Amino acid sequence: MTPLFTDASYAVERLPDPEIRDLAQQAVGQLKKLPEYLSEFKSQIQQSQTLASCLAIPTTELENVYEQSWALFRQQDFLSALPLALYCSTFQSTEPRYAFVAASCLHRLQLPAEAAKLYKTVLQLDETHVAAAYRLGECLLELGDKEGASQLFEWTLTLSRGNFEHRQFQDWAMQRLARIH
Repeated sequence: MTPLFTDASYAVERLPDPEIRDLAQQAVGQLKKLPEYLSEFKSQIQQSQTLASCLAIPTTELENVYEQSWALFRQQDFLSALPLALYCSTFQSTEPRYAFVAASCLHRLQLPAEAAKLYKTVLQLDETHVAAAYRLGECLLELGDKEGASQLFEWTLTLSRGNFEHRQFQDWAMQRLARIH
């Protein structure tokens, strides 16, 4: 177990809400079994089945865990939100929202290399995900890849152009590009 995962496991044990604590501890338990699951369901995974389908995890359960991870994230409890988000994104690997919240937790925990991997996953699942494009650009900038960051900030501008809902990302991307060039 990585030090971060150990820290996250301890953090969820201290969650004040017993229901969320139980849910988070179950997520940690499932993540600890991941090597076993990957071995057991290797052929199904190679045929593009998700672990959620292999284990018959209902969508409603994943949605509940996702909602709890976002609630913790919004409370800025990124360490406690991380196992819940990783559970969702690992077991239902085809859902960009799940990977995004996991990447966002890692990013806020100042782990840009790890966050970048998940933001890339989000963009592979949904190339029009404005927030993932912008956040991946931020991660690449933090990692010293100005060229890659510039490309992502340009992509953010392209995606957000003409969409008032994404105006903030457009403004941020323009500011980042001005500082890079």
